[in-house]
Amino acid sequence: MMELKKIKKYASEARISFKSAISQRLNQIDKSQSLIAKITDIGEEQVIEQAAYTWFNRLGVIRYLELNEKLSHGYRVLSHPTLAESFQITAVLHELCEDFSIDKPDVIALQLDGDKEEALFRLALLGQCRQLSQSFPFLFAESEGWVDELLPNDLTRSQSIIRFFVDNLEEDYWTSLDVFSELFSAYYADIKKELPKKIGLTELAKATQVTEPAWLSQYMVENALARRWKELCPESRVTDGLGYYLAEPTQPEHVSSHIAKVSKGTQADPQDIKVLDAACGSGRNLLLAYDLLSRIYLEKGYRNRDIPQAIFDNNLFGLDIDERAVQVASLLLVLRAGVEDKRFLTRGYKPTILNLGKLGGLGAIASTKEVERSDYDPEQKRVLIKALTQKYDVVATYPPNLGIIGAADSLAQLKDVAKTDYPETKSNLATMFFSRTLNLLKPDGFAALILKDSWLFLGRYEKMRNLLFNQHAVATLVHMGRGVIPDLHQMNAVVIRNSHLPDFEARYCFVENTDIEDNIIVDDTDGEKEVSVLPRPRYFPPKNDRYVTNSLAKMSVVPTKPLSYWVSSGVQQAFKKGQPFKLSVATLPMGKNIDRDKYVRYWWELDASNVGTGGSWRPIVSGGEYRRWYGNLNSYVNSANNDIAGLGQVVPAVSNSWTALSPKFNAREVPTGCISDPSGPCFAMESSGSDTSKQNRLFQLGLMNSTVFDQLVKTVYPEGVLGSIRAGDLAVLPIESSQKEAIAGITATLVDYAKNDWHSVETSTGFTTQVLLAEQSVSCSDSIAHDFTALKASHCQFTSEVASFESMLNEHVNASYSLDEGEISPVAISDLSFYSNPYVAQGIQSSSAITPEDKKKVFDTYQSNQIEGLISFFVGCLMGRFSCLTTGLVYAGTANENFKETYTSDYYGDFLPDDDGIVPLATESWLFNDDATARFSDFVKGIWGKDTLQENLTFVADSLCLHAIKPKAGEISTDTIRRYFSSQFFTNHCKTYKQRPVYWLISSGKEKAFECLVYLHRYSEGTLSRMRTEYFIPLMSKYESQHDSLSEQIVEATGTEQRRIEKEIKTIEKKQAELRKFDEELKHYAEMRISLDLDDGVKANYGKFGNLLANVKAIHGKAVK
Repeated sequence: MMELKKIKKYASEARISFKSAISQRLNQIDKSQSLIAKITDIGEEQVIEQAAYTWFNRLGVIRYLELNEKLSHGYRVLSHPTLAESFQITAVLHELCEDFSIDKPDVIALQLDGDKEEALFRLALLGQCRQLSQSFPFLFAESEGWVDELLPNDLTRSQSIIRFFVDNLEEDYWTSLDVFSELFSAYYADIKKELPKKIGLTELAKATQVTEPAWLSQYMVENALARRWKELCPESRVTDGLGYYLAEPTQPEHVSSHIAKVSKGTQADPQDIKVLDAACGSGRNLLLAYDLLSRIYLEKGYRNRDIPQAIFDNNLFGLDIDERAVQVASLLLVLRAGVEDKRFLTRGYKPTILNLGKLGGLGAIASTKEVERSDYDPEQKRVLIKALTQKYDVVATYPPNLGIIGAADSLAQLKDVAKTDYPETKSNLATMFFSRTLNLLKPDGFAALILKDSWLFLGRYEKMRNLLFNQHAVATLVHMGRGVIPDLHQMNAVVIRNSHLPDFEARYCFVENTDIEDNIIVDDTDGEKEVSVLPRPRYFPPKNDRYVTNSLAKMSVVPTKPLSYWVSSGVQQAFKKGQPFKLSVATLPMGKNIDRDKYVRYWWELDASNVGTGGSWRPIVSGGEYRRWYGNLNSYVNSANNDIAGLGQVVPAVSNSWTALSPKFNAREVPTGCISDPSGPCFAMESSGSDTSKQNRLFQLGLMNSTVFDQLVKTVYPEGVLGSIRAGDLAVLPIESSQKEAIAGITATLVDYAKNDWHSVETSTGFTTQVLLAEQSVSCSDSIAHDFTALKASHCQFTSEVASFESMLNEHVNASYSLDEGEISPVAISDLSFYSNPYVAQGIQSSSAITPEDKKKVFDTYQSNQIEGLISFFVGCLMGRFSCLTTGLVYAGTANENFKETYTSDYYGDFLPDDDGIVPLATESWLFNDDATARFSDFVKGIWGKDTLQENLTFVADSLCLHAIKPKAGEISTDTIRRYFSSQFFTNHCKTYKQRPVYWLISSGKEKAFECLVYLHRYSEGTLSRMRTEYFIPLMSKYESQHDSLSEQIVEATGTEQRRIEKEIKTIEKKQAELRKFDEELKHYAEMRISLDLDDGVKANYGKFGNLLANVKAIHGKAVK
């Protein structure tokens, strides 16, 4: 069976091997005049390249023929049926001298010599090539004698290209013609990343040559060629059993009438059908077209032996700029023709596959005048002009993809033609092929093309879509998700009818990457035999809502005419209501982008006294995570920085903003005084503060957060098509305000809910106290479990209320657009973007439809998250950032200034913060008596009481094991909590604080011999010195004492106890070694007395400490040596 990964590796290595051997040969021989002329014409590098792929293709043909017993003499040339590393042909070469046009006495003399295997094989191989030149003149032509001249030396040695070619790909691979297409595709696959950014004429073929998946070629040919013949000859059964043919749905009467007129009935003649692949590559489309045409000819009563010549003479045409493609496509068709006509290879017929390589990269988009001005001889020009001007029933092609603006100067002719001849589609070579292809069709002919998604939706392709809407009709379209075509983003394969039928009901389907599976291809030409494995959809067409019908007339009501085929008629008609967004809302002039990495900080990175009112750091509008109604207000910019003068714009009144890049559209209220720039899009609102102004703003916000609006956005810009959604991208969306008052009222409530929710977490500037402590302050409970249960009930009630309001809002929006129930999906409960929502980001559609297993998973995660939040707040209290007594942020200054003098028990109550803002995270309880775990026990005891301490610690430990960490058998609660601090706390902290942590983790390394947290805002120049003297050096002494104690114990120990102690001693010794190494670095940085400028941000400051800190690369952006 055929493994595509193996073929890719084989072809890539073969290219390197062949080029190397041919280059060596070129440097060793006396060059003939023809070879010298070729080098002068195209250069030595291109000569080597062409000779390499020509010999690769020649050997491929010979290998296929010998293994399938299709060589006329019946012997193997490149191998031996029974003897490894031998050549059957050399022993019988004297019998084939006449066929091979070689001198028989010379052959016999070499055979009798007994030591001339190399010379005999070279004669045999070149002789075989001469014989095959009758069947494959495009590949073995004697006029290309310079290629024979470059046949490498040492062909019979174990390291030769012959041995490589034969030994590295099993014989089974050569039983299918598919191997040629896959080898063609793989040959240059590895070098594409090495090509220059600006593609020129020399690189064009390599950069744009791709091979479509076999199933997609099948879809294109079946839905273009079979459809065309079925319309010409309605009684034909040609579409029966086709795996990818999409039958037409019922059509409007006038459309059916038009199609009926296409029919020629019994007078339909297959010889009149003309099929073109305008960028044929390996010829897969042409090969499939050949198979289908064979069925048509047989159905019409033709004899098998007459079919190949009829097809070659009348039906099939291929164009390409790459000689390699011309070779492979031609040989594939000739080999395929030999199946019906066993003597076809002796007849000398060749298909019409033409090389357009001398047209400056224009390929099939060239006009007659470009051909006339070219270097082709007169006969070649005549043939090319005919191919480029005649009309075709079907054009099926995967056009080359190349952005014209980024093309190199050597493609100047292509750039000029794009401007003058293809104004509607000039941006890309593929879109120019779109126009050219449609111009090559007969009336009611079909074009089948593979294109990038962008043309379906983006505004810059509106003129291209107008060509389609105004002159043609879609017959079928397969829309593909990422990865369906390997290594490519979303693509589509469209079949277009060359007739203006806007009411034609076309078939549309969406194929996802998860639909694709390996498929065993069975070749029954010579009896059933498994020959290859090629990816294909497990079923086609897809089921349910991924397979629909729609017409261009229905889609044309949407401004810019995106091909949003999945959209219901109700949503399409919604674009006729109200007025466009651009007439309803003014966008704020936002100046130029502010460099976020350079100038923007999260507020917690800064000295709190300089943030917000009275400070120079002001909030800047950011997209950020999926969040609706209110939030994402953690980013700040220094308004006093002269470098950003003139950048951005102050938001003059409460306004609305949205996340520019998100799978689901989400908008939020923006407070007055924020700064906005183009990367944080914002709609300006009237600053009068009137009730009308407020109602308008709330209405627009409510509308933007409705499921209808999300659907409207995706109608114009489906997910993944647009890099980000800006104000201008929303301009054409319809605003229907008949339900304005009701929508605005509900929105006001939801904004209030969102504000309270936003301020319920410690990363908000409006944070007051931790939610579990808030519950405890009301209940005066002595149980964390009790307070958690109350919190959970409160959050579930909150989520239920929010869901109810969202549902009411969507009902009003649906009513305003006259949408039927069911046309728009309700908002999923997991999309209610509130911290208080237990289901948030869990992928749950409805809390009532959830399975018991999923519900347990949701609430296990929720419970664990709430306890992690409690622990994070505890660390804040321990560091002095927060307090159990005082609400909100307590201390976030600079360098511990005035901390001890100012922030006393009046602020912190009975649970005082750590003296120096250094908190050890010990893996063992005996290492420190005031590590994080010990202090957490004090914290819990101080709030919930001494009597229930153990019960509460057990609840905390059990909660952590639900999601944050894995449970560990036999572990007591304090050990679980200690393990969480050591292994997971800092990871969660970095996630919560967006990789800009305020508690920094000092770590000695993977053994975790010494770890501690340092509070950013209490760090000073003396922190590292104090850490070393007060924590680190005493810790080294403790390890030494423990080592001595264990060494004494092991003397008396036996059996299991002895092994346990030995293991513990080895662990301690590893930690001691780590500590000794770490001490050198800690001492070095302590002596440097590093200071921090908080305005520089965590990212810059975190990199000042070498490898003392954990996760340096993730936070600083690069590893520090």
